[in-house]
Parts: sequence; structure tokens; C-alpha cells
Amino acid sequence: MRTHGMKSLRDLSIALAVFLTITGCGYNKLQGLDEEVKGAWGEVQNQYQRRADLVPNLVSTVKGAANFEQETPRGSSKHAAPPPRSKSTPTH
Repeated sequence: MRTHGMKSLRDLSIALAVFLTITGCGYNKLQGLDEEVKGAWGEVQNQYQRRADLVPNLVSTVKGAANFEQETPRGSSKHAAPPPRSKSTPTH
């Protein structure tokens, strides 16, 4: 009877060791995947922040270009020569 009890204890120990090994590996894999997801999400947030930082620069550039376009025709018309006068010839 004693050998049967020892065999059962040994089998139980082996089964417990296998169970803990398998579940421990799964947990480590989940932890690794979780870290990968967190890293990828951090990259997404970085891209959003970069874009948000670029918007004010883009707005000021567009405003500057619009101001330049508004001022350019006015400024060039001030310095342009007046249109030539047409000479009218009397018809007989």
C-alpha cells in the first residue's frame, strides 16, 4: 500500500509541476503581449501629439500666405504704370 501511496503522490507532484509550468508560460506570454500593446499605443499617442503640435504652425503659415496674397496685388498696382490713354481721331 505504501508504494501505491508514493506513486500517487509522485504522479500528483508531476501533474502539479506540469500545470504550473504551462500556466506560468501562458502568463509570461500575456505579459509580453501586454507590453507590446502598450508600446504600440504609445507610438500612436506620439503621432497624435506631433500632429496636434503642427496644427498651430500650419494655421500661422496659411494666415501668412493669405496676407501675402492680399497685399501683393495692391502693392504691385501702386507701382504699376498707368494704362496708356487712347488717342481719339476725329472722323469726317
